[in-house]
Formats: sequence, C-alpha cells, structure tokens
Amino acid sequence: MLTPDFYSSWLLELLMKEIVMQQQYAGKPLSFGDANTVALMQRCLDVGARIVALESNSSSSLEGLFFSTTWNVLPDTEKHIVYLRLDEAQPMLTRAYVDLLAVYAGTEHPELCIDLLECLMTNPSPYLAIDQFCYPDAEPRYMLGYEENLAEAKEKIALLTEQLADESLALEEREALEVQLERWEHSLETTESQKWKVSPESLESYKGWVDRLYFPEPSIFEETQIGSQLYSLRHQVCNGVITVEQFVKRLDELVRMAQEEAK
Repeated sequence: MLTPDFYSSWLLELLMKEIVMQQQYAGKPLSFGDANTVALMQRCLDVGARIVALESNSSSSLEGLFFSTTWNVLPDTEKHIVYLRLDEAQPMLTRAYVDLLAVYAGTEHPELCIDLLECLMTNPSPYLAIDQFCYPDAEPRYMLGYEENLAEAKEKIALLTEQLADESLALEEREALEVQLERWEHSLETTESQKWKVSPESLESYKGWVDRLYFPEPSIFEETQIGSQLYSLRHQVCNGVITVEQFVKRLDELVRMAQEEAK
C-alpha cells in the first residue's frame, strides 16, 4: 500500500532537483523563496495526494504509475524525453552523472586493484548500454544474446524443415514437428524484433541532442549533513506538519547555513 505522502514527496524531490539544476546552470544563487516556486511545491503536494487517493491499491514502486525510459537505455527519439523546465525561458536540460572508479591509495594489493580496473574498462557489462553513450565513436549494440539466439532459432528451423520434408512421417510425428517449427519461427520473429539495445537510428538521434546533457555540481543537499535534514523537512511538509511557506523558509535557512560553513 502507498503511504499518504508517497507521490507528494517524490514529485517534490523532482521539483527541487530541477530548481537546483536550473539555478546552478544560470549561475544564480540558490533560493527557493519566490512565489512561483511556492506555488509549484503546493501543486506537487496536491497532485501527489490525489494520486494516492485514487491509486491506493497500487504497489509502492514508482514504476506503478511513472516509468523512466532513460535508465540504462537510450530513448528511441527525443520526443520520448520530458524536460522538467519550470518556464519556457529555461533551457531544456537532461541531468547527467559521471561514475568514478578509483584505487584506494592505502591498499595493500595495488596490483589486484589495477587488474580489476583494467578488466572493468576493457570488458564493460553486457547488461548495460551506458558505456556506449557520450562517446564520439559510440556504436550500435545488439541486445544481450541476440546473435546466439538468432543462430539457434535459424538452426532449429532448418533442422525441423528438413525433417518435415520426409514424406514417410507418421501423422502424429508430423504434427508434433509442425508445432515445434511454429514455436521456433515465433522465437526467431521475437528475437529479430528485439535486436537492438542501442539502434543505429536512436544513436544518431542521440548525437543530435547530447549537448543538452548537463553535469551539475553536487548540491549542498547531496554533499553535506543537510541532506538528512531535507528528508525530514520534506516528510513534514508532505504530511501537513508544516506549511509550504515554512518549508521554503527553512530551505533557504539551510542554504545560508551551508554557505557559511563553506567559507
């Protein structure tokens, strides 16, 4: 069962990340106190509460009602991306991340660490398509096991077709082989329809809008102990313990505190 603040908290978190990213991109000091922000936050609470009221029997998974097509998979075209701009004047940005692999300087086994890094860099996981993105020499990628499944299906179909050519087959045996042939033909069709993990078309489309990827600096809510305070505040405002105005005021206070600590 969904908690009363489930979607309100999630929508509010998305909004705050967009506010932080857009202000950071524009080089503006972080602030949440303008009237437009307050109204949008209140909207998140209202919409989230309505969703929970209407979908109270849904799973607690966000994918029950919202699903991201950009997790480990490249969207087919840009039209599948929803930019969370707050107004038309803001640029269409897609938040991007960089993962870092490093060796602990104090390790007692540096040679093993180096071997591990080399292995990870030269043998990327076949389950992920991420390593194909953001590179000028990126290439299309087949789905995991595509070539093996395709070869197996074609081999089975050829074998069954050859067996069915035998006119001396008994009726029951022929029917059984025909059923198998039909299954393998369906398997072949399915395999071919799911050929690409990253298709040539989607990769070409990606290269057209990759400049909109934005790598934001870690915000104060991510890099300090303020993050835990933010979670508590978000829970309070989503459950009506504090008002949106009080929430925004407290956020700006946290920003000022973090900036003073950084001096």
